[in-house]
Amino acid sequence: MNSGYYAACSGLMSRTEALDTIANNLANVSTAGFRASHNVFGSVLATMGDSPLSTLNQDENDFDILSGTQLDTSQGALVKTGNDLDVAVEGPGYFAVKTASGTAYTRGGNFRVSPQGN
Repeated sequence: MNSGYYAACSGLMSRTEALDTIANNLANVSTAGFRASHNVFGSVLATMGDSPLSTLNQDENDFDILSGTQLDTSQGALVKTGNDLDVAVEGPGYFAVKTASGTAYTRGGNFRVSPQGN
């Protein structure tokens, strides 16, 4: 089988995952406190021990692969909502909130009063 197919498949898979990340970012663009993810690409170095690179490995090494995503920690725009319970963090930091499964951290400051008055 032509080793170019493996390189093409690798590129297709990484670009598909990158599109999924972009789609998630776009779907949540209006979500308060949402932190976008950015794709991180790396090169693969495929070798077979100490032996010279095969044709497959040479083709594979010519393409980048998606090695993961990185959370965007930069501050977004502060928007006045008119709600007295909405607050924002300017600069680094998070709100610590109590949840059923323990403490969670968020940048979303759209708080509300619970039925218990908390």
